[in-house]
Amino acid sequence: MINLILDDLKRVDERLKETVRSEFDLISRISLGAIEGGKRLRPSLLILWTRGTAQRELDPQEESRMIDLAATVELIHVASLVHDDIVDGSTIRRGKPTVNFRWNTRIALLEGDYLLARAMNLAAKSASRAQMRLITRCLRRMCEGEIMQTWACGEIDLTLDRYLDFISMKTASLMESSCMLGTMISGAKHLHRSARIYGLHFGMAFQIVDDVRDLIGTDLSLGKEVHNDLLQRRFTAPIIYLREICDEEDRKELMKKLRGDLSGEDLHWVIRLARNYGVVERCHEMIRRLLSVAISALDRFPEGEPKYALEAVTMKLGEMIKDETST
Repeated sequence: MINLILDDLKRVDERLKETVRSEFDLISRISLGAIEGGKRLRPSLLILWTRGTAQRELDPQEESRMIDLAATVELIHVASLVHDDIVDGSTIRRGKPTVNFRWNTRIALLEGDYLLARAMNLAAKSASRAQMRLITRCLRRMCEGEIMQTWACGEIDLTLDRYLDFISMKTASLMESSCMLGTMISGAKHLHRSARIYGLHFGMAFQIVDDVRDLIGTDLSLGKEVHNDLLQRRFTAPIIYLREICDEEDRKELMKKLRGDLSGEDLHWVIRLARNYGVVERCHEMIRRLLSVAISALDRFPEGEPKYALEAVTMKLGEMIKDETST
């Protein structure tokens, strides 16, 4: 996918660096470090939906708007990661020290705010009124999702439906908005609904993959600390599934451990139990169903390389935890 839009992504990186630079050297150093690395997935979705649904070559103004809004969604994403790392007390992100670990919590909090301010400044320069409404609605949804999930920490009887509501807001809404912004830039109004459905279901599947890997992955494989969800008492799809399908004796022990502070030994016990009950396979089936809806949403997407790239990245996401069942 990246090779197809490599030149566009280079321009996005340049715009990101231009946007976060400050007259104050310290702020520039912190900000440039924060945006370094990452898959640039959300900008890629926006660009593919823009280029793939355009009925003609984009003019220079449309291309500039596409780059600006692609950089905007990435800045919103990075700002959310900076704030997440504060909440979780994380020390590693993308294989390097987090802003809060390298500097301090106060600086990190303000840096997240700064990145968000720069994102909104960039959007205000380029977005139409409709695009700006979509971006601000997305920001509200992300905040609501994070607040509600944080409030539900320690709620051991959390239902799967509520969990799905949380991730549709906190994670999927930015991917949904990225895809929809693409069709708004290209003028493909008839594909707005397809973009929304694709981004929403792809984003929810993406978060479930992340939640499974947080449970059974390693710091080295993910480039960040694992087991954060359990340590923060956030009960995600794998734990909700485990609670529902294990036998009465294991459920009682599980609930007892989840009510207290989990030791390292407790964590390993929960992970072994999840593997024994085939929780990863069950999550993989949910991911498969979500991605099937996402793929179906591409039915009306014009044939061509952008569509094939979207199909490929969707299928790749579906394979990301498949091998975990055998490890």
